[in-house]
Amino acid sequence: MSEIAENDVPRVIAKWLYFLLIFAGIGLYVVWGILYNSWNIFTVANSGIYALTVLLVGFGVVGYLLYSKPREE
Repeated sequence: MSEIAENDVPRVIAKWLYFLLIFAGIGLYVVWGILYNSWNIFTVANSGIYALTVLLVGFGVVGYLLYSKPREE
């Protein structure tokens, strides 16, 4: 297992925060669907929750991919 350098700690923290955004987006979608029984993505009344889910998961995926890339020195 590789050791984390002292200057890479902020990158590791950011990577895990972006991973939590992905998890939060998926969790929000599942909890909303269970509570309100609204699994139909074509319903206009529920478009806000789907937009929020896409934003959370989208920023999480992009950030996680950016911070997972090894730093070039």
